[in-house]
Amino acid sequence: MGRYVVVFRFALLLLNLGLRYALPEVIRIGGLFENFDDDREMAFRYAVDRINADDAVLPKSRLSAKIERLKPQSSFHAAKSVCSLVGEGVVAIFGPNSVGSSALVRSTASALHLPHLESHWDLEKGSKAAYTISLFPRNIGTAIYHLVKSKNWRSFTIIYEDAEELMKLQELMKLRNQNNVKISLQQYTVDFQYNKILKDIRKKGETNIVLEVPTSRIKDVLAEAQKAGMLTEYHNYLITSLDFHTLDLSPFQHSRSNISAFRIVSPDSQYYGREARSWTFGRKENSLKKEMPLTTETALLVDAVNLYARALHAVSTVQAISARSVSCDNTAVWPYGSDLIDAIKKVRMKGLTGDVQVDNQGQRTHFTVDLLELKTKGIVKVLRLAVDFILLENGIQNAASFSQEIILEIIQKQKITCKT
Repeated sequence: MGRYVVVFRFALLLLNLGLRYALPEVIRIGGLFENFDDDREMAFRYAVDRINADDAVLPKSRLSAKIERLKPQSSFHAAKSVCSLVGEGVVAIFGPNSVGSSALVRSTASALHLPHLESHWDLEKGSKAAYTISLFPRNIGTAIYHLVKSKNWRSFTIIYEDAEELMKLQELMKLRNQNNVKISLQQYTVDFQYNKILKDIRKKGETNIVLEVPTSRIKDVLAEAQKAGMLTEYHNYLITSLDFHTLDLSPFQHSRSNISAFRIVSPDSQYYGREARSWTFGRKENSLKKEMPLTTETALLVDAVNLYARALHAVSTVQAISARSVSCDNTAVWPYGSDLIDAIKKVRMKGLTGDVQVDNQGQRTHFTVDLLELKTKGIVKVLRLAVDFILLENGIQNAASFSQEIILEIIQKQKITCKT
């Protein structure tokens, strides 16, 4: 009889251990994408498929991707889409890419204690978004600042389109006070387009230019610069887009200008070589036929899914996670959200964008960037920089305060002008 009691207790122990370390067989995660975001949706599905094919990450569970498409500039539709995903039982939300919709999703995720992962730069991300993780290197401006400082430019002009995007360059604005550098701002408008901007810059004798423009506009600006005779050995262009490496810049390879930019994706890493050297996308679900460049936000989205899956695995080793869902219609919260967020902050992994790690505020930290230059043989990596923001954090925040005030004033003026 005693032997049966021992066997029964042992079986009960095994059962308890199995329950303790268990995950649901199916784990639903939600993706929010704008109507034009086919490639990012394909990246999301690709990342989910890769996790499901890797027994080392979630061996007894599989991720299920739930997708909602958002109408542009519609907060009402965004709210409806988020609640639709929540109603389907998702336990994490990825995206969207638009600033307005992101703010609403952050708020909803925080209220329900659902992990929310972003892969784009956003002015509004703050410490109150306790359940939002941002993989975009928000402090990329530090690398830009140090590069310009090392070049000893006594003056430069920033060409930009959206005033809010200037917040990326608040570090750079410190040079106005630190080194008495003359900084001019030129905004693209319908009445003041790139050809007029460049002619005005040429009249003033400026040869150092920072391009804070959409990636799709970079070739247009360089083409206008070429027409204006501003791609000489005396001209320097620093391009802030992290997707510089995706462009075909062969028409400008033989120009004598110094044209440089940064890149966070790591094409020479082992992980990148295994996952994305032949990166292709298709328009049909899970059909990877049409070749497309690997953009930064696409790579970050893939890394975000991998980061979440690894955190999920880590939490499952210390507690059981049930398939319990939440709803926008009541105040109940997802009971595992806080543990998942804490686990995400502890994960260290290699991704398409190099070493992936976030700090206690949910911001990307300890990452590396490649300095790229356009040479006669194409885009070439000339330097790799490791950025350690923990050691610099307090100094950066204090020194940048005046710069931030200047930029916010510009943003406010632009909003007033648009209203009138």
